[in-house]
Amino acid sequence: MDLEVSADFRCMSRCWFLGWDVGSWMCSGTSWDALRLLCYDENGLAEVHIANWQGRVNLLKKMKFQPKLASLVDLLGVQFQAKDKLVIGVDAPLGWPVAFQELTNSGERLTSGKEDPQFGVGDSFISNPLVYRKTEQFLKNELLPRRPLSAVADGIGGHASKAQYMLKCMRESRGIFYCPPFDRPPFDIPGNEIPSVTIIEVYPSASKASDSYTGKSILWSEGREYNNFEQREDSIDAMHCALTAACYAATVGILDDESIPKVWLPEDAEENNLITIQSEGWIYCPKPSLACL
Repeated sequence: MDLEVSADFRCMSRCWFLGWDVGSWMCSGTSWDALRLLCYDENGLAEVHIANWQGRVNLLKKMKFQPKLASLVDLLGVQFQAKDKLVIGVDAPLGWPVAFQELTNSGERLTSGKEDPQFGVGDSFISNPLVYRKTEQFLKNELLPRRPLSAVADGIGGHASKAQYMLKCMRESRGIFYCPPFDRPPFDIPGNEIPSVTIIEVYPSASKASDSYTGKSILWSEGREYNNFEQREDSIDAMHCALTAACYAATVGILDDESIPKVWLPEDAEENNLITIQSEGWIYCPKPSLACL
């Protein structure tokens, strides 16, 4: 069943963070779905074992090819309380470049009045609007030493379409959740309730590149080690997804904890890009120390 919604989000009893490293459609070889679950309570962050998740798993198959938010919540095997919040960090692009959308929807190269794409090589390739979204360009300019992966040009297009399909099914199954930046922020509307479930896009490679993230011991609360953190790469990435979801929660006020690193929000990009970002999506990534000054 869906989590209940509570407007008193700062006084919730617990906050949960689910990291989902998305595997390929069929899941084989080294590409499998991975889930890691964290709980934040009065003692800080700690991992919660998912009893129904063992070994290499195809999440879509695990949900019997009928992805519903209620099924995902049931899979976690956790008894959620009325005031609990759940933030899901997904390691897969949840949107496509606007220029790429226009190309596939209309058959035209680009709509009139826009600049031709720049088909460069190396770092200049990042400027190609058919291949990269504003969020990936932002991360390359502000943080990453190398260009990030692209859902259009690299081998993660299948992962992206799978994640987008499953989230669409969850929403159509009357799953109530908030997915920024596609949805309007509900917490900036006076008297509006905060959704109990939030789903965001994250990118473990970007999180790990931020010194504020890697250097914050609060993410590894004293005396509470995560279960077998050094495992397969997909499982490790799922943990970084969950930890980044905690950073997002601390940024937007779901968590009231100043010691947890804060993430970049779409508002940190150039103002004239905000409309495009709302269509393409946004990678929520912890800011480096210098950006927090």
